[in-house]
Amino acid sequence: DPALPLRCNTCHAPLAEQQDDAALRAEGVTCAACHVREGHKLGPPVPVHRRLPAPGMAARPEPRFARSDFCLPCHNLPLDVAVAGRPLLDTWREWAASPYLPAGVQCQHCHQPDGRHHFRGVHDVAFVRGAVELRAHIEAGDALRVVAEVQNIGAGHHFPTTATPRAVLRVRQLGLNGPLAGTEALWALGRTVEWSDGWREVADTRVPASGVATRRYTRSRAAGATAIEVSLHIFPDWYYARFYRGRLARTDLPAAARADFAAALAEAEASAQLVDVIRLPLP
Repeated sequence: DPALPLRCNTCHAPLAEQQDDAALRAEGVTCAACHVREGHKLGPPVPVHRRLPAPGMAARPEPRFARSDFCLPCHNLPLDVAVAGRPLLDTWREWAASPYLPAGVQCQHCHQPDGRHHFRGVHDVAFVRGAVELRAHIEAGDALRVVAEVQNIGAGHHFPTTATPRAVLRVRQLGLNGPLAGTEALWALGRTVEWSDGWREVADTRVPASGVATRRYTRSRAAGATAIEVSLHIFPDWYYARFYRGRLARTDLPAAARADFAAALAEAEASAQLVDVIRLPLP
């Protein structure tokens, strides 16, 4: 689709000057993407506690800089490109349907606290740890039954919000020397989509804002098992890694492109991080 790059650039390289300048286009989202509108330099309203001028450019105050609707154009795709009734990027609507909107909590409160421009998100595992809580306990009975829960305690949208990241909940039995073979169970938390003449949703197991995902592990106790390990992992670039592997499987890929995809795959795979782990001793 020849129009696809232009649609991508609308958010990923949004400045008109970037369209014909490869070097500028490679910079992606720059300061001007948010702070220049129709030739005017804009910025957030000046906090009432600030008594001295702030360094940087002089900007006209714009109240929307402190509200979630400022984020809407690039953080929610239009409904006319919905997949199974929801756009692949539906973050703003998830927030609008959550308890965070009536509570007055905006995107900026978490992602730009006090106006800071770190833009922390799913690639920052410390930030992710503040968004979810992992809980687990062993149920009494003859069989080995474990209940594991992942609660969305801090994200004002689904966890994770887009189809790109994937969270994985893992339960396995441990012996004195580590994990025991054949005891592992994995559950994906994410939105799985596939492309075949159009996008198709395969599954959606994300955790809405303030929601809880509960998974149950029932197995026989393995010989030598001394504990249960429950862990939560986040893979921010999961979909990209899957895409790159598909490209590398092609036999007609030019050498230069193969090297680029291999480097991109290594970077995507390195994004996986451990969020939390719980170990429960077995009696």
